[in-house]
Amino acid sequence: MDVIVLASTKGGCGKTTIAAHLAVEAERQQHGPAAVIDADPQASLARWWNLRQMDTPTFVQTTLGGLASQLDALRASGYQYVFIDTPGADVSHTRPILRQANIVIVPSRPSPLDLGTLGVTVGMVEAERKPLMFVLNAVTARTRISTQAVIALSQHGAVGAILHQRTDYAAAMTDGRVAGELDPEGKSADEVTQLWLVVRKHLRKHAMPTAGEEVSA
Repeated sequence: MDVIVLASTKGGCGKTTIAAHLAVEAERQQHGPAAVIDADPQASLARWWNLRQMDTPTFVQTTLGGLASQLDALRASGYQYVFIDTPGADVSHTRPILRQANIVIVPSRPSPLDLGTLGVTVGMVEAERKPLMFVLNAVTARTRISTQAVIALSQHGAVGAILHQRTDYAAAMTDGRVAGELDPEGKSADEVTQLWLVVRKHLRKHAMPTAGEEVSA
């Protein structure tokens, strides 16, 4: 089972939206079963799931102290992927979650404010010795700042995908769906599919030990 953690000390960068979309995509591609865990006190992912009409992905309620044992139970039950949404600035809350990760996805918008906060997030992930992958989110195509953002992110790690600014991402999240369920043939659906393929490729590349095991030096 792979644990995929969405992390950033900057709020509003798209962690919840990406976690929901990837979990649904994993199920759609028949790579599941997949589960989501909302570790953010704002509970945006939980609200999205409560509005959802579909049975998948599974929503798992847990506490920070019970996270490791809950992941063990999911692993024993045959789950393949777990997606965890984390809080923004509360580093002390996020660090224990990162220890359970097989990969950390760090979303960022192409703005100086977002990019300026990356150092804390990257340092936190590196301190836990976990592989990370950036997703440049809410991008306006063919703009200078987007190009500059890709360059800036690349100095810290791989940029796995670019998600463009599209209304269907936000619209779908208001009623428990994802963009691909609004328009299966749309550009957003294709972006999420491509992102999921990249995430799986990174997981195979890094071949991290089972969550909770020590990583050799």
